[in-house]
Amino acid sequence: MGRPSATWTPAAPAGARLVVGGVDRGRAIAWLSRAGTAAPESVEWAGALSRDRWLDIVRRALLFVNASRWEDFGIAPMEALAAGTPVVTVPTPGSFEALPLARELEPELVAPDLSADALAAAIRAGLALGDQRRREYRERALQLLLPYREEAVGRIVAEQVLPALGIESR
Repeated sequence: MGRPSATWTPAAPAGARLVVGGVDRGRAIAWLSRAGTAAPESVEWAGALSRDRWLDIVRRALLFVNASRWEDFGIAPMEALAAGTPVVTVPTPGSFEALPLARELEPELVAPDLSADALAAAIRAGLALGDQRRREYRERALQLLLPYREEAVGRIVAEQVLPALGIESR
């Protein structure tokens, strides 16, 4: 991916902004410069954020856009799903737990490939979701995430993992 202007600029409606968390503006601009591209004007570089601030931004976002080249698990997209924020993503390789969930929720929000054009189309599809579909997305996302909740994981550990290890659960 690496070219936010090639993806965000053609997909973004007038007045929209893309908030990028986790990297400060200076480092991002330097990296983009080395890659031979410029950042779109409508990008806000949020830098490092506290967890509470990050989750607040994700919760209030119209979309969560993931264009990573590799995911070890995909915590941020899972946080977006837990917040009920529609996830727009590329089919990132790795153990990307949120990818099949995103496909199940709104297949058109998952780009068919890693290209900027495919991601831009998925962003446009996400921006076109109406209020009713957003509410339905949120409700379905919360249902899909039930097996990932602390209570569900604790139950599996107590009922399956500990006995398999020969440890009595409390």
